[in-house]
Amino acid sequence: MRDLIKINPYLRSKNFPSFDKARYHAFFSMGGMGYLSVGNGVRLGGAGVSCERYFPSDRFATDSAISLYVKAEYGGLLMEKAYHYNDCSFFAGMQIGGGSLKVSYSGIDGNVFEDSNQQYDTKYGRERSAQFALIEVHGGLTYTLMPFVHVGADLSIPMFYSAAGFNAFTSAFTTVNPALAVRLMIGTRG
Repeated sequence: MRDLIKINPYLRSKNFPSFDKARYHAFFSMGGMGYLSVGNGVRLGGAGVSCERYFPSDRFATDSAISLYVKAEYGGLLMEKAYHYNDCSFFAGMQIGGGSLKVSYSGIDGNVFEDSNQQYDTKYGRERSAQFALIEVHGGLTYTLMPFVHVGADLSIPMFYSAAGFNAFTSAFTTVNPALAVRLMIGTRG
């Protein structure tokens, strides 16, 4: 994303304090998964996640600002192995799939939040996206509240690899994105 800002003449002259402060940023994400138990604690299925975040610029020209919008969506085939001990289940697994990362920007004028197309640079485009391959490993635990309701948490480490980057505006990239997830399971624990 930093490379995209550097090549866009309109964006590189702006200051994005919340983006510039740290190398890593927390994103709130939501998703779901579905799987079947194939026996002996082995689970097969699919999962998908979507996350997004805005990064506002400092004000310029007295009352204007730019907002960067970043959205990642990914999913794929899910494989897990669960180990049960009384009401607790410990599991480890992986996911293989793909997704996309989208970066766009829009203007904020004064106290009115609106997209002002005519005012902002369009030569380099206002939106770029990159497709990526996904490999993710995860592990965690769940606790059985009722026979068909389980709660838990897991730590996952998704890795994105984009061979083309953002439509040839940037080079290929690899990024590792650790995540902490809360899990609510409906059904048997497999």
